[in-house]
Amino acid sequence: DRATCRIISGRPEAARIDLETAQSTGSDRSHWYAHCWVLLVSGYCNLGDLDTAEQLLREWIVIHPESPDPHRWLAQVYEDQSRRDEALAEYNEAIRLWRGNGDAERGDIYMACREYEKAIADYSRTLEEHPERSLVYKRRGAAYMWLKEYDKAVADIGKAVELEPTDTSTLTWYPPSLLGECPQEVQDRFLALANKVVRANPTRGYAARGSLLAGLGQHQQALADFENAIELGDSSYYTRYQQALLRLGLHDQLKYRE
Repeated sequence: DRATCRIISGRPEAARIDLETAQSTGSDRSHWYAHCWVLLVSGYCNLGDLDTAEQLLREWIVIHPESPDPHRWLAQVYEDQSRRDEALAEYNEAIRLWRGNGDAERGDIYMACREYEKAIADYSRTLEEHPERSLVYKRRGAAYMWLKEYDKAVADIGKAVELEPTDTSTLTWYPPSLLGECPQEVQDRFLALANKVVRANPTRGYAARGSLLAGLGQHQQALADFENAIELGDSSYYTRYQQALLRLGLHDQLKYRE
């Protein structure tokens, strides 16, 4: 408990002493101990001390060689350092130790390496065991989009919307430049799904759809969406900034100065 408080207060070195004491007294086998160790690694990562984070994870692997968790965390540390081959090796080890729980994370590495077929294979294995994970549908949909397999991409996006209709991040998961390369019919189908999200979550949905429309060059419609979002109570800096940019682009100088 004291280690947790010290981590939260930004004192990872003091917390580390407490965790080492817990280890020496045989308390290191508990779930709570593992949770504290994760918090400690997070503390060093937040401080930008990735070398210490890596060292701690290596120690964790020695203490708990059967656990996939330190390998998953180590992979993320390597990702932050753009050490993708090493990250992939750690994800593979995590998957070996805990089958079915690390495929999606390894898929993200394949996406970063632009190995979209391998990413799709990993995402598909995850969805076989966890068909309720809407985020994985979004990720796989993006991989299909890059491969120009548009029907499969739209199907996955539609499934994500079905699972979480109020989640506006579905509309911001795909770069507008990528959508802009799609046939018009595919863009129309994607916008139809965006309309469903707006109906389910108007305040945030209008802003998300506005970003999408702006990226597709539909500036007048995008401006209308941002203004609808503001009217409904969205006062975020991003929404107002995008509204101002669009007003400027459409030569509405007076409103822009507001």
